[in-house]
Formats: sequence, C-alpha cells, structure tokens
Amino acid sequence: MDAYTAPPAQVRVIDGDTIRVGSEVIRLENIDTPEVGNRAECDSERLLAQHASEAMRQIISSARGPVTIERRGKDRFQRTLARVTIAGRDIGLQMIELGFAARTVHCGNCVIGRISAVAASVRLRPTEARSKSSARFKGDSHVETTQHQWIQQVSF
Repeated sequence: MDAYTAPPAQVRVIDGDTIRVGSEVIRLENIDTPEVGNRAECDSERLLAQHASEAMRQIISSARGPVTIERRGKDRFQRTLARVTIAGRDIGLQMIELGFAARTVHCGNCVIGRISAVAASVRLRPTEARSKSSARFKGDSHVETTQHQWIQQVSF
C-alpha cells in the first residue's frame, strides 16, 4: 500500500467523494455521494450533491494536521482509489456518519454494490445488492428526493 500526506490547503474537493491533490484525482474508496451536474438525475440530486461537496470541504478545511492518502488502486476512470484519513479518522466513514454518503463495496476496478446497515442486517448477497441498488441509477423508480431518501435509495 502506497501512502502519503498532504496539507489540507493542498487538497481540492471535486465533489462529495472525490478530491484532488496536485494533479492526482482521488476517489474515496467504499463511499458514494449524490451526483453533480449532468450526471444527476434531477435538480434535487444536484442540490444534495452540493451539500455533500460542502460537507467534504468542511471536513478538509477544518483538519488539524495533514490529510493521509492510502492508495488502493485505480477505478475504471483511472482515478486513484484511496482510503483518506485525517488524524487517523476515515473521512469516507465520516461522510457516511453525517448522512452525506452511502457505503459501497469495490471489487478490483468496479463497484459491486451499495451497502447500508439495513443490508448488513438482512445479509444480502452481492448479486442481490447489485440488483436492488441499480434500479435507482437506471431511473426505473426515480423520484425527487431528500438527503435521507437518497441514502435509503442507494442503500438497500
């Protein structure tokens, strides 16, 4: 595992689950946040994405010490997948705790499912997880959402 640190002032927030340090684009592993811009399915999702991005900016800007990036590989867009921590605290988990992100499971270069406490309690298999979460992203059952509803929709 390749790891390095960067001062918070050198970390640029792209969105709720992606940051940039210098020229390296880093996708936080194991979380997903609402999509920004044209990738969002509706205005509500764009608004939720803005809130998630702002939460990430707050976490980074309030850091008391360096941001640690532990590289874990690359995603399908060739972004660095990484565990990102501040003072030993995983900021992806912090985003989940704050309600701005859903947990995801990565297998190599792909996301195989989104998980929540509900999924863990019913012990869904990854194939069931994939089918239950994919409908939301295909627009099969999309509705205007609140932040809590978005987390519930991408979680299963």
